[in-house]
Parts: sequence; C-alpha cells; structure tokens
Amino acid sequence: MVRFTPKSDFLASAGETDRCLFQWSRKRNVGPETASLDDEAAAALAASLAPVGLAPPPEAPEATWKDEVLPPSEDPTAVDAPARAPVLQFAYGVPTTKESVGYNAKGGVAYAAGRLVVAYDGKAHKQVFYEGCTKPISAFAVSADGAYCAAGEWDSVAPLKILDACTLVEVASLPPRLRGAMTRLAFSPCGRFVAAVGTGFGQAQTVCVWSSPRGDWTDGAHLASAPCALRACAFLAFGTAACASAFDVCVGGVGAAVGTPDVVFLKLRGRNLVAADTCVPEGGLGAYLCGVCCGDALLAGTQGGNLEKWTQKSAAHAGLVTRVACETAHGGGASCATATTENRCVTGGADGWVKVWATADLQILNSYFLGEAPVRGVACDLKFLRVAATTAKALLHEVVTDSGKACAAALPPRRCPVLLRRGRARSCA
Repeated sequence: MVRFTPKSDFLASAGETDRCLFQWSRKRNVGPETASLDDEAAAALAASLAPVGLAPPPEAPEATWKDEVLPPSEDPTAVDAPARAPVLQFAYGVPTTKESVGYNAKGGVAYAAGRLVVAYDGKAHKQVFYEGCTKPISAFAVSADGAYCAAGEWDSVAPLKILDACTLVEVASLPPRLRGAMTRLAFSPCGRFVAAVGTGFGQAQTVCVWSSPRGDWTDGAHLASAPCALRACAFLAFGTAACASAFDVCVGGVGAAVGTPDVVFLKLRGRNLVAADTCVPEGGLGAYLCGVCCGDALLAGTQGGNLEKWTQKSAAHAGLVTRVACETAHGGGASCATATTENRCVTGGADGWVKVWATADLQILNSYFLGEAPVRGVACDLKFLRVAATTAKALLHEVVTDSGKACAAALPPRRCPVLLRRGRARSCA
C-alpha cells in the first residue's frame, strides 16, 4: 500500500507481509529554466493573469464523457522522469518474523525490515539504512559483540551480506552455497564464524558455515556444509567454548520422520561438519521453536512451552550430549531465546512474557509482561542493561532490566504525535 500525505510532501509505503511502514520524501526538481517562485511573486503572477471586468462565461451544455476526452498536451514518452528518487526518512515498526533484532556495539538496535536493514540510535534518535538487498530479507543475525550483522534474502542466488552493525556499511558479500533461501542465521561467540540453514541438494535442510580467519570478514569464505535430518528448522545456534568437546553447531525444529530427533548436534572438523554423539531420551516434548547456547549447555524451547537443557551429563560421558533438565517456561510455546554474557538466558513466549533464566538450574530470575501479543524475537545489549523484544503486532519493546519497566516504541520521529507508549511490566526476583 502506498499513500501520499495531504500536501504531497511525503510518501508512505506499508509492506504486505512485514507490516512495516516507511516514510519517504523527495525534494522538488528545480532546473535552471524552471526556477521556483516565492509566495508574493506567485500571487502577483496569478493576479496579472486573472480576467478583470469580464462577465462570467455562459454555461456550457452538458457533455457526455466522450466529449470530455482530450488528446494529451504532449507525447507521454517525452515526459522526463523525476531527477531525484524518493529518499527513505524513517522506518516504523519491526517485522514479525522470528529473531530479526539485535543490539550493535554502540547500544543501538539493528533489525531487518522488508529488504532493508535498519540501525536505530536511540540517543540521537536517528536511523541509518542498508538498501543493498534486492529481495525481502529472510534471515538476520547480529554478532555477540555487536560489531557485525548478517542478512540473507529470499533468493537462492543472493549472496550472504556481512555489514558493520553500527554504520551498515557492507563489509563482505559471501557467495551462496544453498539452493534455497536462508531461513536461519547465527554468529559464533567469537565472531569468526557464521552459519546459515536452508534448502540444499535433494531438498534437504542443509547447514553452511563461513569463516573469517582475521575476524573482520574481509577474508570471509565458505568453510563447510552438511545436511541435517530435519523437515523444518526453527533455530540455529553455535556452541560456546565450554561446549567444544561435545558439539560446535546445533539445529532444531521438526525431525525429518517419525522417530528421528528434533534437535541435531554437529561438530566442525576441518572443512567437514560431522554428527555429534547424542543420547535422545524417549518421550519427546514436541517440536522445538528456539534454542541458544549458554555456558556448557544448549537451552531449547519447545512448542509445548517447555525449556530444556542439553549438555554432557558427566565427565565420564564426555562428548555425549543428552537432555538433563526440563522446566515449564511459557504458555502456548517458547518462541525465541537469546543468551547474555553472565550465564543467563532470556526467552520470549506466545503468552506475551519475557523471562530471564539462570542457566545452571533453570530458575526464573526476572519476568516482564509485554502484552497479549506473542513475542517473536528477543535480544540483549552487551552489558545486559536492556532487553529488546519484537511482537506479532510489529512493535519493538525495550525492557530496562534493573528497573523492570518496559515500553513499546514504534520508533517515530519526534514531530510525530505517536510517541512512546508505556506498557505493563512485572518483576519477580
């Protein structure tokens, strides 16, 4: 949907699926022979051209629509296009896709909207945009240190874009290695690896890993690829240094067939991804919706609202990953999760709650209620002072962790009458 403002100063466009609103503007074309007139000169010119002392013209006879059709004043092909294209001024709202938000190194919020990547600086109240994608963005991720972000498009031949998360300057364009669009992206904790999940050979879900030996991604290259036995992938996560003896990459969702695991652990060995030893207990708790690695464990959220902990059961079972704990987390499903730097995990659910968990014993440390809309994505800043959450209503919430207060922001410009909207928040220590 596209609409002009009443005075045609701005153009607003709304996405059909991402529910984001973009505000565009264009300065009027002023050429050397068509200089603009000020108000007084325009009024004087209009007065000189107006008929004076003439009787009103007689009423014309009623004409049919055929009589009112006139030939064009000039050849339509000779009309020049505007010299300046519309310039994007502001993006309102966030997409409702999963895990499409993160914090950059300067504390700003970075997220994908349509075919754009947006970085919002709350202190300066400004946005910068990356418009290098030609198709809507299908997967988005921000590195743990907030230095880089990655974006994949709904296109099988589109490269993987690595951007500076603060300025959104393109750092690298990595060639595609999948036969379908990327559906999940994740950075490793060290920031030297990035992985993607999509459709590969034989329509199988495939994990691809790229690496940057220097860590600045100017030398980024494909490292390894391997299929995973999943029918649908809901999350992708890198293991931490404490998980290195057990696994390096894990993916989860819905198993490829009845009786196959819904979560797959992989080890990165040179240029190969090999399956890790896994002990899958009987009596699964449903498909997985989210997962994140904290400390030496994977915390995975299920469709039934449970939060599971997967890790090495003991030193005697080194390298064998199994489920060691399970707690009820959310009503209607635990839909998203992110890790902090202090062995804590933040989850969001379909019940509208955002909860902070202790990784060691899966105890709730804090919880915040953002409204009735399901939470689709969560992220926390480097110091764990703020938590950003996106909802199914295309709103971006930001929670101040030490005060327990939350507000929903559509990120409008200051002159817009729609400002921050206070929401309900609860904290239970």
